[in-house]
Amino acid sequence: MSAGLSSTEVETLRVLHIDGCGAVVGITEHCSQAHDRVAVSLRTVIADALRFDAHVLVFAHNHPSGDPEPSRIDIDTTRAIARIAAPLGIRVHDHVVTGGTRSFSFRSAGLI
Repeated sequence: MSAGLSSTEVETLRVLHIDGCGAVVGITEHCSQAHDRVAVSLRTVIADALRFDAHVLVFAHNHPSGDPEPSRIDIDTTRAIARIAAPLGIRVHDHVVTGGTRSFSFRSAGLI
């Protein structure tokens, strides 16, 4: 997403909003002061996707701990957003978690 996402000291979630032609039409960012979680509102993520008229979402967030393995909350939240978005014609393509110099792709791991 952006150079330096994995080196951020707090967890930051970035969402790429992609239109039906494959163009990025918006990027939103969600972060908190906590080092170990991002409090993201499902309602806000869906509202942003509708505002950008996105057809596809790609999530990326960092784990300041250096371990890119997704937490149970990461997995559950991503799946909840995908379930809510699907009937609206919005597909969650991937969620990439970075940690240190490594990354984890939900799509590659079969989690979405």
